[in-house]
Amino acid sequence: MKKMRFCVLMLLLLNLPILVSAAPIDTVTMDTENKTLTICGTGLTGVSGMVTLEVLKDGAAWRRELSEDPSVLCVDEFDVEREGDSILNYLCFLDTVVLDEDGSYEVVVHGYEQTSLPEIRVSYGKNQMFYYSQRSINSINDSVTAEELKASVLADAYIVEQCKTQYDTLSEQEQEIFWGLLLAYKQKAGNFSDLQQVIDSFKEQVCFVKLHGAEDQESFDAFLAQCEAYGIAESNSYDLYRGSGVFEDGQMCTAQKDALLEEILENKTKYSSIREFIEEFWDLTVLYACHNNDSKYSVRQILIESDRLDQEALSDFLGKNSTQQLEISLQINLHSSRYGSISELINAVLNADSEKESEGNRGGSSGSSGGGSKTGQTAGAVIVDTPFPDVPEANEPVFEDLDSVAWAKEAVNELWKKGIISGRDESHFAPLDAITREEFIKLLVLAVDCYDEKAESTFVDTEETAWYYPYIASAQKNGLVEGTDDGSFGVGRPISRQEMAVILARYASGGQISPAETLSFADASSISSWAKDAVGYVQEHGIMVGVSETIFDPLSEVNRAQAAKAIYEIVSGR
Repeated sequence: MKKMRFCVLMLLLLNLPILVSAAPIDTVTMDTENKTLTICGTGLTGVSGMVTLEVLKDGAAWRRELSEDPSVLCVDEFDVEREGDSILNYLCFLDTVVLDEDGSYEVVVHGYEQTSLPEIRVSYGKNQMFYYSQRSINSINDSVTAEELKASVLADAYIVEQCKTQYDTLSEQEQEIFWGLLLAYKQKAGNFSDLQQVIDSFKEQVCFVKLHGAEDQESFDAFLAQCEAYGIAESNSYDLYRGSGVFEDGQMCTAQKDALLEEILENKTKYSSIREFIEEFWDLTVLYACHNNDSKYSVRQILIESDRLDQEALSDFLGKNSTQQLEISLQINLHSSRYGSISELINAVLNADSEKESEGNRGGSSGSSGGGSKTGQTAGAVIVDTPFPDVPEANEPVFEDLDSVAWAKEAVNELWKKGIISGRDESHFAPLDAITREEFIKLLVLAVDCYDEKAESTFVDTEETAWYYPYIASAQKNGLVEGTDDGSFGVGRPISRQEMAVILARYASGGQISPAETLSFADASSISSWAKDAVGYVQEHGIMVGVSETIFDPLSEVNRAQAAKAIYEIVSGR
């Protein structure tokens, strides 16, 4: 085997570990007069270990697919004995390299006598390689039809290797769409400068194919899932769309999602990048979620929590009390059409009249208390009584599973229409499912309108970033909950009947629960001492009854139907 030829690399040494980014080679230029080959990049700034730079001779390729000429030497198939010489022109190992302030580097190969730019491979880390092929770039940039572009791109094994996983997800029909999209992108953005740009664009256009093929919510959601790799989850607008995070209980309804999807599909051809789409998706999600919402409470939460809204610009709104915020939120919700932009929405919030709702916007429930104080409340009560919130009537709920709890149907329906309670999905309420302590507290806080976003919880098991935190904090601030002996609230634990009785009694009595006379329940001895007075109070005032005429069952878990019934009784003033 003949000895390989080496050249001297002009490198200034700096004791830094070598790090390699996604594109270790940006440009390769040759100077035939001075016989130099200059390799520049911005990537050798981070991966420690040896970096190998291999430069091929004229006519040599890393993969057979790179050339239609069968005489072109291929590194993978090269046989030294048969070919008689190495196909490597230069081989060097880099331990250190001088970096400019921006992380760029330059390697100069002297004595370079070839007549064309070579193919180069950079090896680094654990089996990581980057290929530079001007031949492939030229072929791809010279493509003028989708078929030519397809042939040029798929001829480069490195591109295929990097993009195979994404490309294999496409059907034959989607592949046809894909090559048209990639060609349109190249024509709009200009020629590719290197293979990494081709690879990045390839993967992005594969993602775009899913948008162009979307016809319903399911296929659109599949496209959004692919956008997670491009940072769509960076904004809580994605949580708002899915009903997760701070918006766990505030997911957009089907009608809002349908309207959002219709607008996006009408304009899908205008997006030139995934990032451009994501930015618009974030804003549109907020705008559609604030229009035709079932609940002014949900709109207020969006105005308070959305990271697409400038909180400094909304400082006047955020400084108002909850009643004023809800009145403004209702006006925003009832606007004749969705707002055209985030800035338009913010201006509408700032210009809304928080003291007076538009005529006809109030349509309260027949169960409203009219604002009177509840029996048993006294001066200095822990909570000032608030009537059942007035909102316009919504469409009748369509829960299909309430027949087994006919006694709770009215309560569930009324609370649903007020935006206080929701189903497991659009047609199922799951009335017999247990309700956790934090879920119950959220319902009560919304129903009695004592939400305070500035409240703080001191319970050791409440996390400030969790969806339940402001509700538990509001309840604690208003004296509704005290927690357990170990300083915890009991997050995640189903609430028991005697625990619910204590919380409801604290609210209804204004914190002044009178001592209970002898309880009539046969299982009174099973009621904890700290709950006896409260159980007597809710029984006396018709807020709660036993599971039968003689049994209260204090330790059993409260289900969703029971919680809805008890809260409805207490806020409707009956």
